[in-house]
Amino acid sequence: MEKEELLSIRSYAKLRGVSHVAVKKAIDTGKIVKGYDLKKKKVIPSIADQEYGFEVSIKKINEKIKAQISQKDLDAYSGVDVIEIQIQPDDTAPEADRKGKIIKAQLDLLKLKTQSKELINKEESYKEMFAYGKEIRMSLQAIPDRIIDELISLPRNEAHRLLSECINESLLKLTSNAD
Repeated sequence: MEKEELLSIRSYAKLRGVSHVAVKKAIDTGKIVKGYDLKKKKVIPSIADQEYGFEVSIKKINEKIKAQISQKDLDAYSGVDVIEIQIQPDDTAPEADRKGKIIKAQLDLLKLKTQSKELINKEESYKEMFAYGKEIRMSLQAIPDRIIDELISLPRNEAHRLLSECINESLLKLTSNAD
């Protein structure tokens, strides 16, 4: 049988995505007993996961649920608070299954709303707005290079008119490309 690698409290905490203080507290309160080597002051990951890891994974699942479903969306579509549907360590199997089905149904509803274009992905919309902004900036920054020679030879009023026409033309091209 291979001897498993022992981890420091900090490295185990980093592996599980929690703070080292949380792992120390779990050791001090007796949540991690067999998974901690007192002599070497190291954590045995496989045993510690059995004693403590399930709590961490439930917390991570609940955090992912909160991240995926905003409270505003839930209120708009189902009227259920995210806190009401969190899976707890002391839930019975049928209760956890029921909560899981509620969560899945809400996620499916949000996916349906997204696919039907009622909801949009915020990141994708930011990327698209950034691309449009970049295109507008490049178009406007190209105007001086295009008209500089003609602009120098004109009197002030005509130069102003030429500059306004070029800006309007550039904006018109951008709006016709957006359609």
